Amino acid sequence: MSLFYKFQYLVGLTPWEQMPSLPLGDQAVALLDRVGSGCEPPGERALDLGCGTGFWSVWLARRRWEVTGVDIVPKAVRAARDRARGAAVSSHFIEGSITALTTLDIGSGFRLVLDFGAVHGLTPEQVRAVGREVTAIASVDATLLMYAFSPGHRGPLPRGIGREEIEQAYGAGWKIIAEESFDLTAAPRFVQKAHPSFYCLRRTGESEGEHPGARAGGRHWCRISESSPAGMLGLRRSVVFVHQLFRQHLREVLRSWFGA
Repeated sequence: MSLFYKFQYLVGLTPWEQMPSLPLGDQAVALLDRVGSGCEPPGERALDLGCGTGFWSVWLARRRWEVTGVDIVPKAVRAARDRARGAAVSSHFIEGSITALTTLDIGSGFRLVLDFGAVHGLTPEQVRAVGREVTAIASVDATLLMYAFSPGHRGPLPRGIGREEIEQAYGAGWKIIAEESFDLTAAPRFVQKAHPSFYCLRRTGESEGEHPGARAGGRHWCRISESSPAGMLGLRRSVVFVHQLFRQHLREVLRSWFGA
């Protein structure tokens, strides 16, 4: 999957990077605002898994989070650093694998972890590795926001992961406190078949293998609950729109390759 993303960035076919600039991206921003309401971020650490060109990292840094972004694509990391410099914010971007976070010298104590489509394209072994690595460096009261396709075979597209695999990967020390299917109205057929969902996980206590520095603070700041799906609607619509763009660009790539 890493080769797929490196190719996409190489040729400039990265429709997922367009989501924040679209009107529907404002609704995704509203979701992050909502889950962070009541939080006092100065000095709080956030980790952006598969940060790409760093939009969400910079967005958090502007709200005084201490942000670290990790991506395996060198071109994306360079662009993220340029974005942070252009925004005059301090964010730390690392080229490396999210399956080996503890080897990247990024520290620990992360209160917020973002996974906006990074893990659901990995192998089962890699997903479990990410779960162990995130657990090792997250704070004891951390929150993880993620979205994922449901499991399936889709060629170069993400294979997806389900609730059971997420729970197994992150272990008993994390709890899924919210799960909501995306609104698939007018969505492309392959997206409808993928049944994507948004998940919010909360750290429930110390887990085996936890980094000694992970136990920091004691406040749960995530405000999402099982009974409050309204705030997730914007993100669901945004991701559907992004994948519509992705299908269009993928067709162009296939046409150039095979003359279809």
